[in-house]
Amino acid sequence: DTVDDDLVGVTDTEVPTRATWRAMVSAAATRWTLGNLTSAIPMTSPGIWFGRRLIADSAEQVLRVSMELGGNAPLLVFEDADLDKAVDGALLAKLRNGGEACTAANRLLVHRSVAEEFTQRLADRFGQYTVGRGTLPDAKIGPLVDEDTREKVDRLVTSAVEAGAKVVTGGRKIPGAGYFYQPTVLTDIPKDAE
Repeated sequence: DTVDDDLVGVTDTEVPTRATWRAMVSAAATRWTLGNLTSAIPMTSPGIWFGRRLIADSAEQVLRVSMELGGNAPLLVFEDADLDKAVDGALLAKLRNGGEACTAANRLLVHRSVAEEFTQRLADRFGQYTVGRGTLPDAKIGPLVDEDTREKVDRLVTSAVEAGAKVVTGGRKIPGAGYFYQPTVLTDIPKDAE
């Protein structure tokens, strides 16, 4: 059995319901454990409820379970970091797969002693990127998935700025067709900002 066998009937265009996910994980855990095919089940899930179900269905067999449940992963930059490598890493961690990877860094926590220099280097690199359709040869950053997402990003940026954050670069919707938003770097974001 493979994961593909467990997802028969689910295509890329279908979004399984919660009941479907529960049935799939229950069947998968049973087959994987009873078939003695693995000692662990790694999963990226659609939510915490899915993780709870996977843990419950795996508990009877005492399987190790490792999950990414849509966390708020930070990228840390320490005072002794090579800043060029840290900027490269930040761009990779944030922009891999158009920023849609489940492991994408949602925030950067930078030591005070290097924060200003790191921020400027990051902003400079973002400033070199062309935003546009993926069919354009020089486009490095594409659109957001839809207008609702672009509005949410704009609301988050606006809210943070109103609460005291400073815009180093970007911070605005790009006018015209598509759901484009300027690559944005904010600093001094209050801890209670959404």
